[in-house]
Amino acid sequence: MRGGKILFFILILFLILFDIIYFNLKNTNVSVLILCNILFVLIGWFIERKINIKFYKDIKSNKKISVIKKLQDKISEPHYDPSYQVLQSNVFSMFFSNFSRKEVLPYQKFTLIIENKKYHLHNDTFDTLKKGDLIEISLTEHSQTVLEIKKIT
Repeated sequence: MRGGKILFFILILFLILFDIIYFNLKNTNVSVLILCNILFVLIGWFIERKINIKFYKDIKSNKKISVIKKLQDKISEPHYDPSYQVLQSNVFSMFFSNFSRKEVLPYQKFTLIIENKKYHLHNDTFDTLKKGDLIEISLTEHSQTVLEIKKIT
């Protein structure tokens, strides 16, 4: 859902830039400028709606689907913030030597593998599960977004 909103925002920024450039021309026709603004806003709105249509359908229907599947594997691995790699680069450490000495601790990333798909989740659910357990996965109806993963007892 975020992608459609970001694309719409970038289109509006382009529209503002276009307005500034067009308005600084000597022979500006305001009616053409207004027509272009309306056209760009409508195009942006239609693109945003097209990208996010499944999410809007999910919100409107307010339904969820529960699927029971078997847990293939579970993985707990250390994961570093992407900025950690920037801090360790040689170019960055040349200019900012104070930051490169800072020790960055990893956080644990918990992943379940179910039917060769990876699902990321929190520690409390991860600890209760074992390989081979039956799991109930709650999904939204249209976009198939995972809402909840829990063990069937």
